[in-house]
Amino acid sequence: NAVAVDGSVVMVAAVFDDDNGSNSGSVYVFERIGWTWAETAKLTASDGAVDDHFGGNVALYGNAAMVSASGADANGIDSGAVYVFERIDGTWTETAKLTSSDGAVEDYFGGSVAVNDEWALVGAQRSDEKGVDSGSAYVFLRTGSSWTEVAKLAASDGADGDYFGSSVAIDGTDALVGAYWSDNNGLAESGAAYMYSLDQDGDGLFDYREAVTGTDPYDLDTDDDGVADNEEDADRDGLVDAGETDPRSADTDGDGLLDGTELGLTASDITADTDPAVFQPDLDPSTTTSPFLADTDLDGFGDGTEDANQNGRVDPGESDPNNSASVPTIKGDLNGDKVLDLIDVVMALQVCCGMTPETEWAPEADVNNDGRIGLAEALYVLQEIAEMR
Repeated sequence: NAVAVDGSVVMVAAVFDDDNGSNSGSVYVFERIGWTWAETAKLTASDGAVDDHFGGNVALYGNAAMVSASGADANGIDSGAVYVFERIDGTWTETAKLTSSDGAVEDYFGGSVAVNDEWALVGAQRSDEKGVDSGSAYVFLRTGSSWTEVAKLAASDGADGDYFGSSVAIDGTDALVGAYWSDNNGLAESGAAYMYSLDQDGDGLFDYREAVTGTDPYDLDTDDDGVADNEEDADRDGLVDAGETDPRSADTDGDGLLDGTELGLTASDITADTDPAVFQPDLDPSTTTSPFLADTDLDGFGDGTEDANQNGRVDPGESDPNNSASVPTIKGDLNGDKVLDLIDVVMALQVCCGMTPETEWAPEADVNNDGRIGLAEALYVLQEIAEMR
């Protein structure tokens, strides 16, 4: 009744097989070994029953397969179900059972199914969303080995007996749903197909996943750091994994430099949705710093401190965030050790009291540029130490 192929794996359904009762159904798995096709497994539903018709539709993608049983009674007689199988260490194992959140008697959920590595689309051609047997289709997103229903599709002009969801197909983030008894152009039951885009901003991330994980499904660059959301979430799982910057934070490592600036992006590299009032182009893209490490050269000073104007270029008066031998000058640092501490406070007070000549201090120690060292410097350092500035 149904077949599917992907690479060297073929699945063939036998919906009238009786492993779990009359017409419960099964699916046979064949794998190509060299030039020979060999049967390697037989799949059945863990809770299969009479007249489930397991195998009515089969979809296969890599190590994941979906097998429908539109006659299953998960939400009432013939409400339908879809079983997920994954090939783990060479063995096909049932890992999930999908049903519709609002399933009802004779919906025939699983009347069609399509799957890829990230999502699945399941038709229920006899559900009553827009009238009796008008039909619908359900979107499921995958996170790890878990599948979550995130949307229900129905024809905008759906009507009784359209059987929307009788066939489905997916490509990337696009969905195509057939309604073979829809009436169009004055012709009864002439049929139609409806196209849906599930990625409004075209960044390769599902709108539904973006809405859940906090990025904007209508903005290619949610955080305006110059790096598109799909480039930051490279594996499209909604998580900030190792080696990925955060599409919800313009400054992943918190060093004061935008991720795009650290990666060497210029005004010509950013997306159409990046706000130029927020993004700072790298004025020297020949050098970059790490957006994952606040102190790229490990000299004890954050990249944003060394690149004080955060423009990606080493300007006069700035130290080089890629050179640990180049460190910034620090206001109030009387002894020039690049650290503000009580020693600097004591030195300032000693100068005030005439115990130390005013010439024995580093040039950057003068915090108010009055040419003198005094209480202003002592107070400044104390406030810095207490993080009051």
